[in-house]
Parts: sequence; C-alpha cells; structure tokens
Amino acid sequence: MITIERNEQRTRSRRKVIYAALISAFLVVWATGMVAGLSAGACRNDRHSGEDKVARCDLSLAVNVFRHVSQIERARASIIHLERGIGLFQIGDFSTAQSAFETAYSDAKQSRYSSDLGYLFSRIQMVNDIEIKRLWVEVAKVNGG
Repeated sequence: MITIERNEQRTRSRRKVIYAALISAFLVVWATGMVAGLSAGACRNDRHSGEDKVARCDLSLAVNVFRHVSQIERARASIIHLERGIGLFQIGDFSTAQSAFETAYSDAKQSRYSSDLGYLFSRIQMVNDIEIKRLWVEVAKVNGG
C-alpha cells in the first residue's frame, strides 16, 4: 500500500515537472514572438527615425530566431531590414544601410511570393528622401532588379 502511494506521488511529481516545463517553453516562445512583433511594428512606424528606428529594428531582428530557419520568415524580415536601412541612412551610416538594403532585397527576392519584393518597392516609394531611394535603386540594379 505504501509503495503504491509512493509511486502515485512520483507520477504526480513527474507530471507537475512536465507541465511546468511545457508551460515555461510556451511562455518563452510566446514572449519572444510578442517582443518581435511589437518591435517590428515600431520599426515600421514612420514616427520613429534614425537611431530610435535602428534600435527597434535591431531588437526585432535579434528576437526573431525563426527567421534563420524558414524562408517565409526571412521574407517577412526583409521589411525590417529595409526599415533598418532607412534608419541607418538617416543617421549617416551609408555603408551599413546599403548592406541592410542588400539583405532586404535578397531575402525578398528568394521568397516564393513575388509580392514580397513588390512590397519593398512600394514602401521605398513612400520615403521622402531622394537619396534613400537612389541607394535602393542602386542595390536593386546590382542584385538583378
């Protein structure tokens, strides 16, 4: 009788540990997704510019661990790279801005959806700075666009 109770206690204890591990894993994934989504929204927002925009874009890219795994996620992250490039250009870091534009273009071009690249072009048209547009066109020409 005592051994049956001990076995039941061990089983309950194991279940609690498994539930706690599953809940913890879910919360980590959920929190990461929330931070990535919120910072991506702030990154794309035109109210932020320069260093603030770059910081928000960097945070979004840092916590979005799935963009390295999936082609779809890389295509989704291409807009963040584009916005980061815009912010970098605004603070005068032109070579890093060009690199961010190249990453955005490359990731969107590799997507199986042609609308991803079209979205980047439509977003760049909304930018008021002609020099940013020139850099984007240069990157697109070099990368076959």
